[in-house]
Amino acid sequence: MAVPACIAKAGAMRVAITVLAKPNAKVSAITGVTEEALGVAIAAPPKEGLANAALVQFLAQELGLKRRQVSLDKGSASKHKRVLVDETTVEDVWQKIQESLAS
Repeated sequence: MAVPACIAKAGAMRVAITVLAKPNAKVSAITGVTEEALGVAIAAPPKEGLANAALVQFLAQELGLKRRQVSLDKGSASKHKRVLVDETTVEDVWQKIQESLAS
């Protein structure tokens, strides 16, 4: 399967991921992927930045990266978000997402 459009190169060794966040989930998990967005359930409420922080931490963990390599770029008050991932490639991000979906 080709890399979906929601995972795109955003500069040298930087990847942008369009995310559809679903807060208040029982557990944090990648729920699916389409051309438009990566679906991510977050086990945190959408208030006072808790879900955003949990999203960034969860994605760093799932991608096998340090927390400092993942940041929220756009959408802090929306379920539609853009996350930037530093020091990696589109291919590496896509591989880790596929592994997470398979488990």
